[in-house]
Amino acid sequence: MDSEFATIVQRIGNILKNKEKKPLCVLGGYIVGATIVRDDWEEKFQARYPLLNEIAELGADLEVTDDLKRAGEIVKQIQYKFTQLRLPQTDAS
Repeated sequence: MDSEFATIVQRIGNILKNKEKKPLCVLGGYIVGATIVRDDWEEKFQARYPLLNEIAELGADLEVTDDLKRAGEIVKQIQYKFTQLRLPQTDAS
């Protein structure tokens, strides 16, 4: 896991902790911001870490949903994909 990717994963983890008890739509915006932070996103991260793109899309969905039940489902999906991101990488880096 390269250091820039590790930083993004750490940011997502901090957002999901939601220590400040922000509304879920705000967390969605934070997740989008944390996952799409650079212009070179597609060439640098998307191909190597497709789960990051899925988390970004779910974050965007979370940001705009007004349905609390749906928001809860989205958060669960994000949390699940986040646990997959944190699994040790099998490639030799």
